[in-house]
Amino acid sequence: MGITIVSIIVGIVFGGLCSFVVKAVAKKSSIVLLVLNCIFGALGAVAANQLLVYGPIILGLSIVPTIVGAIVLSIVVTYAYLKVSTRAVASR
Repeated sequence: MGITIVSIIVGIVFGGLCSFVVKAVAKKSSIVLLVLNCIFGALGAVAANQLLVYGPIILGLSIVPTIVGAIVLSIVVTYAYLKVSTRAVASR
């Protein structure tokens, strides 16, 4: 249970960092994107931690898969959100 909580926290942190990188690079700012990235970053971190054991283990948490899972799922959600939001703006 404790490992899952730590991986959720790591996922939220890296999901939020992905949101801030998108905000800086693409000049797109949305609270919805931040929330989606935090939720799916936590989901990616937990899934990767449960499925893979690779690299250093700290507090029973596989660091490399957790971080990669959080970042990859956040990037996928960001891409999908930007595609949907651009399509919605273009159709107006």
